[in-house]
Amino acid sequence: MENNRYDYLEINGWTAPPEIAEQPVAPVTLPMRAAGRRVNFRAVEIIGQYGHKAGKFNMPGGLTADAAGTLYIADSYNHRLQIIAQNEVDIIGTRGTAPGQLMLPMSAALENTGCYYVVEQGNNRVQKFGPAGRTIFTLGTAGKGKMQFNSPRAVALDSHQNFYIADTANNRVVTYNFKGQHRGFIHQAAPNSPFNRPSGLLVTTEDELIVADTWNHRLVRFDSTGTPLGIIGEYGNDLGQLNQPMGVAIDIDGGLIVSEAGNNRLQKFSVSGIPICTWDGTHTAVGPLANPGGVVVTRTGDIYLADTNNHRIVRLELGL
Repeated sequence: MENNRYDYLEINGWTAPPEIAEQPVAPVTLPMRAAGRRVNFRAVEIIGQYGHKAGKFNMPGGLTADAAGTLYIADSYNHRLQIIAQNEVDIIGTRGTAPGQLMLPMSAALENTGCYYVVEQGNNRVQKFGPAGRTIFTLGTAGKGKMQFNSPRAVALDSHQNFYIADTANNRVVTYNFKGQHRGFIHQAAPNSPFNRPSGLLVTTEDELIVADTWNHRLVRFDSTGTPLGIIGEYGNDLGQLNQPMGVAIDIDGGLIVSEAGNNRLQKFSVSGIPICTWDGTHTAVGPLANPGGVVVTRTGDIYLADTNNHRIVRLELGL
């Protein structure tokens, strides 16, 4: 699709930049302000750069974190999952189609059992792994059926260990139980308001589902039964507007944090959907964001953002 940034992660749709010489790179720590109300973004650390060794990235997509703050990062064009805990890095997957291999992994989600799911755009499937990285099952082939996908980009879990897949190019969300049995489809925000390339998912502690309906430039909220509850955003670049929302997370104060690939920024909304603030990295030591993707908030309030086209993860805080 012409002028469609969704295509920038297609397998043959991107040319790698010259690789930076492999060498140890310390995190960049930036000045921090005093803690206060969570209304203004500030960056405090940069993790990684372009490369193929552990701790480096090639178009990172979605990411999530466990209760201890361990990061699970879909290192998409390196065809692997990187698990980072206390500066130690584990790698899951190599490029391929066999169980345990990955092709354009785009997102990960964690069970409270320590198992985790990885959705693969390139293989049109989701894989479930055990805590030690052993494959439990794979689900999906290319197509439009109940067990098929077309360029899926996100996965999320509810409190009952049901999981949701953003089946992006099929313009739908598909849901399964923890055994991989199909539960249903969600196709639209309201009658005559279908999804257009949904690319991000979030399930709240109340089991509400929030869909980043990327090419409709909006967020759509659903209750646990799939009934629409409301819409946040419309196309634009002003405060409260959205341009290609990709990732969505809940802040520790209940607000929503959204990454926008089209506006190259983060935006925060209140619990009720009122826009609060934006941040794009310009005029800071971080520099401008480039097609940001997944975003997650840890239990301690740290915000981690996949700055996709800059091949790095940015850690931020919110304060005065």
